[in-house]
Amino acid sequence: IKNSLPIWYHLCSEKALRRLDNTTRSTCLRECHEVSTALDLLRVINKPNTPRTGQMRAHREHNSCACWACKDDRENGCTKPRTCRDTAKKILSALTEKWHPEWEPPPDNLTLTHRRIGKNSEVLEEGGDFLFNPSITECNGVAGALRVFAAPES
Repeated sequence: IKNSLPIWYHLCSEKALRRLDNTTRSTCLRECHEVSTALDLLRVINKPNTPRTGQMRAHREHNSCACWACKDDRENGCTKPRTCRDTAKKILSALTEKWHPEWEPPPDNLTLTHRRIGKNSEVLEEGGDFLFNPSITECNGVAGALRVFAAPES
């Protein structure tokens, strides 16, 4: 879920992250690099920049780099590929640990055993006491995890 959350005006936005939402580079990230989620930022940061077969240009850490990745970025309208990558890193580092796409929480040892999950399935069919599973995960994306409760229309 955290990979598919919109990165702009992110729900864990703090002052440092909000300041990065409307800069020249963030506009370039949105328009030229097509960044809209945290996963898109990772794609920009981790874009392979090793020379392709038959090409001699290796990546260099400046905006006029002639490697294929930077050239590709410039062809998409980016004037400063390195600065955009640096900005993407800043935006990602401004996310709190919980919302960083590469962070995995430490095990909490609350996950139900396979046996207990099986018993819960039986209880659902037959009735009885059901043990809550705190390790429920959502595999259907953001839309499957959010619920909106509103008063019915009159």
